Amino acid sequence: MESNEEKISIVKQSVRGGILNICAAVVSKISGLLFYILILRFITPAEGGVYFLSMAFACIIAVIMVLGVGDSLARFIPYYEGTKKQDKIKSLVFTAFVSFLIFSILILFLAHLVSDVITTNYNKELGHVLTITLFISIALSLNSILICTLLGLKKFGECALYSAALPISKIVFVVGLFLLSTKNLTSVLNATFWSVAIVDIIMLISIFIKLAKFPGKFTLLEFKDILETASYGIATAFNQFSSFIMGYTDTLVLGYYISSAIIGAYNSVMSIARTAMHTISSQIFFVLTSMLSHLYGTKSEIFGPLASNAARWSAYITIPFVVLTLFFAKEFMEIFFPIYVNYYWLFYIIVPGIAIGILSYPARSALSAVGKTDLLFKSSFIGVIFNLVLNLILIPIYGVCGAAIATAISYTISEIIALFYAGKFAKFELPRMILKTTIPTITMLIALLLSYGYLFNFSARGMLFESIGVALASSVSLFIYFILLIKLGGLNKTDYTLIEKIIQIIKNMANQKRKLAV
Repeated sequence: MESNEEKISIVKQSVRGGILNICAAVVSKISGLLFYILILRFITPAEGGVYFLSMAFACIIAVIMVLGVGDSLARFIPYYEGTKKQDKIKSLVFTAFVSFLIFSILILFLAHLVSDVITTNYNKELGHVLTITLFISIALSLNSILICTLLGLKKFGECALYSAALPISKIVFVVGLFLLSTKNLTSVLNATFWSVAIVDIIMLISIFIKLAKFPGKFTLLEFKDILETASYGIATAFNQFSSFIMGYTDTLVLGYYISSAIIGAYNSVMSIARTAMHTISSQIFFVLTSMLSHLYGTKSEIFGPLASNAARWSAYITIPFVVLTLFFAKEFMEIFFPIYVNYYWLFYIIVPGIAIGILSYPARSALSAVGKTDLLFKSSFIGVIFNLVLNLILIPIYGVCGAAIATAISYTISEIIALFYAGKFAKFELPRMILKTTIPTITMLIALLLSYGYLFNFSARGMLFESIGVALASSVSLFIYFILLIKLGGLNKTDYTLIEKIIQIIKNMANQKRKLAV
């Protein structure tokens, strides 16, 4: 059993990490959306579609290169600390980087062999930019490993800093290249690569400076430890690969059947939906796997309750953003991607599927912490099969609408299975909070409907006024939702106890600073 000081430290790290990652996510997601808005002002709709297709390939190849190494680091670094085996951490990180290097070389070689096949039989436009796409995949895979290493080391502040710096770096590079060279797809892809590569280099130096203070040497892990971490990592890799395939299957299949301009429209809608839904909700639990792994390693009694409460908090935050995204679907497209405004109706299909995925994050974190990555893989693999089959059936018939329907259905099936496994093997209980969120949600929707007439008249004065109107209406309706949620008992005694502990921790830290100042 951990001491009271260790429990307070865990709570403090969780709170601090959650707040920092929320702030970083806001900067990161908004900057990432601004990047898409910027490039689609300078390149053609067709080039925008090729860019999204290129990034889909880069992300999937990056997952293959990593092969679960990052997830092993995020899980086993805090696990080794929790079990007092800190001398293995250096070897774990060194082994991870060696495996990443080997798999990167292998994947690059295989990708080179099939480059002509992609150009001839799949998408000629993608084939023309395949080389830079592969280099982007290398940078992204290394970035994933470095971020997971920081998470494992509980360096949440730096993790948040680098996560926020990456999209800002992309904007700086793309603006620089647009000013110095032609405004085309090649400039955008080059900016993407160099922005990720430079952030990776800075992170790499920072991490190895920190690891130098740990006991042990930079050598390979013992064979039994390699098998343990590899079995966890490979299963996680299949799960992550399945998740990426499920997220990008629509884009990949669209790349074969549909024109590049429509691919750009579909991914523009998807980028807004993911930004609106993920910016706060998913980042609150960005550190959850690391914290749960530590609690599981110390056999803490708060392991199960933490994951279950996190699911309830996730629902509270996700529901109002679903309402806002669906209510202002057309306005969002008019503000951000006016060239694709006619495809705003895709929000009504895509957003519910994304919301279900967010609600299951805590359950997936709990399964990952207890080492049940094989069950995560099963849930994702079933989703992939449904997604692939549905996309191949629906896209040729219904086009981009079929892609949205296939994605929403497959996400729903996969997450329901993950929730079932978490309840059975990870002490996870799905919270009952439907009645407590119904009245706040309905009231929020009524407030939006009553204000829409005034908002429409306000928006007729131009895009700036439309943006201000949407922001004001969203802020007021969110305020109403959360006030009603609290008044109607959305937070229970456990929540208030945690808040009291957080306030007490802040007061203790302030008192310590005053004593040091004196």
